[in-house]
Amino acid sequence: MKNQQGGFFKWIIIIVIALIVLSYYGFDVRKVVESQTSKNNFAYAGEVVADVWNDYLKQPAIALWNKVSSSISASVDK
Repeated sequence: MKNQQGGFFKWIIIIVIALIVLSYYGFDVRKVVESQTSKNNFAYAGEVVADVWNDYLKQPAIALWNKVSSSISASVDK
């Protein structure tokens, strides 16, 4: 099994380096994140993700979960 913790730390380091590079070139991350356009974009993306989950993924995920959990409980009961 692959070491998941190493991947997590790798992403933290990549994000920190990216922030340092952006800062070097005068890019203000806070200004971009707090802008009304960014807030609208994040809100729209959240709505799209919620719609996709509710309309397409929720029922198959619940069915899969029920199938997996029932097979696990059946194997534990043996």
